[in-house]
Parts: sequence; C-alpha cells; structure tokens
Amino acid sequence: MGIPESKKSIFLRSVFELNKNSCHFDYLAAKKDAGDGFMEYTKQINIELASIHYDFLTDFGKKELTFMLAYIHQMMEAKRVSNLGPLASILMIYISPEEVFKILKLLVERSDKIKMRDNLMHLRNKLGWHVATDEDDHAQLISTFIDSYISLKKNGNRRQVLVKFYELQYNFDFFVHQMMNSLLTVVIPIDFAIPVIFNYLIEGQKGIFKSMYGLIKSNKQFIVSLNSKDQLM
Repeated sequence: MGIPESKKSIFLRSVFELNKNSCHFDYLAAKKDAGDGFMEYTKQINIELASIHYDFLTDFGKKELTFMLAYIHQMMEAKRVSNLGPLASILMIYISPEEVFKILKLLVERSDKIKMRDNLMHLRNKLGWHVATDEDDHAQLISTFIDSYISLKKNGNRRQVLVKFYELQYNFDFFVHQMMNSLLTVVIPIDFAIPVIFNYLIEGQKGIFKSMYGLIKSNKQFIVSLNSKDQLM
C-alpha cells in the first residue's frame, strides 16, 4: 500500500476509529479485569514471542505485547494468537500499545463474527478473517492456500516449485504454516513486511495469500536452484 510513512499512524486511527483517551481507559480496565495473578499467566504466552523476527521492541514494549496476547488468549478465548505477535510489534512503531490492543481486539471480534455468519460452511469467505482463533481454522486456511496454489495444473512454474520442495524433503504445508503464522516476517525484511502488514489489515487473509503468491513467484528461480532445505529459510 502506498501510505506515506508519516501518515501511517493517521491511517490506523482513521480506519479503526481510534480515540486515544478511550483506548487508554479501555486498556487500564482490561488490566484491572485481568487481576493481580494474570501477569503470572503471561509467562506461558512468551513462547508466542518466538514468532516475532524483528528485535526492535524495548523491554516495556515486549511486556505490553505479552499482556495483549495473553489477554486475548485467555479473556477472549482465542486459542491461537501466533500471528498477532508480529502484527502488534509492527503496529507499535506507529501507535501506542493501548491503541494496538484495541485493534487486536477488533480483529478478533471481526473474525469471530465472520465465522458465525458463515457457520463454517463456506471456506472462501474465511479469507476475510484476520485471525484464525483455533488450530482447526488455521489448518483449513493452510489447506485453502495449498489447494488454490496447486489447482492450476497448467502452471509449470508452480509445479517446479512443488517438485523442488519434494526433492528437498521439505514439507510445503509446513512452509506455508511458517509464512502464515508470522505474516511472512520469517522470510522478508521489515521494510517489506510493513506494507504486507498494512495490506493485511485491510484485506485480511486475502492480503496474506496475495503476498505469499507473489513471494513464491518472485523467488521461483532461487527455490528451484536450491540443493539443500537448509538454504530455504
């Protein structure tokens, strides 16, 4: 997306209708609701920080991020929050933790509403989700991408990529999982990740799928030239 760097915070506050004061008091209320013993629980969520591949957060930022993920995991009953870590860490470059927390809650709520509306019957509509809140949902999204990727049998480029993964004995499903779980941040530098993240905020999983298609296509020659799976990631 062609959003100027200086306008990204304005964009986020406009799209998600963020009010600084309201976000601040909501965040304080969430911490109060969590209770004194909640921070002990957050130690269990620290493993999610392993999905963040850019080490630019301060200790304060990491503490706030841990609280956000733990709150959404426990209080909003989202069983998996892995892709929210990379998202939140990048958003904190532009807006406050309180505002980031509000966006994360909105994304989870929006995804849950889409799920309820679709009644889990029409998988394609799930591409509007931002968060797959349990492992079954995540697995279905991975399958959707893989099925769509291999469906065009006439596309020789895609066949070559899949054959190379097979030759390298590298599970393509796992590769897709890694990219989706990290919102591609496991394989791209932060300068490229930022526009991917902002596109994801607008389009949901569709935005990530498009970025994944583009990433694989643009690196096709590199992939088919590999001699070892250790060179892949």
